[in-house]
Amino acid sequence: TWHSVERTAVLSMWHGDTCTATFQLPSEDAARLIAHLADGLAELATDASVVQSRDARRESRIASAGRRLRESVRGLTRRAR
Repeated sequence: TWHSVERTAVLSMWHGDTCTATFQLPSEDAARLIAHLADGLAELATDASVVQSRDARRESRIASAGRRLRESVRGLTRRAR
């Protein structure tokens, strides 16, 4: 909650459904907190895109290997006839 007269925000720490702590954050520190959270979220998003890209490359390699294997098997079965 914001307390404009005191120029603070009261932040609560939750563990599940239980509030385990609260503290008063001066408004001048709130901008630093928001910037820190935004930087962290941006880093997570970048990390996630790297992981997704790596996973997509892996899936593509697996699909390519599967195609090559199927083609090899088809070639073997044609020769066996």
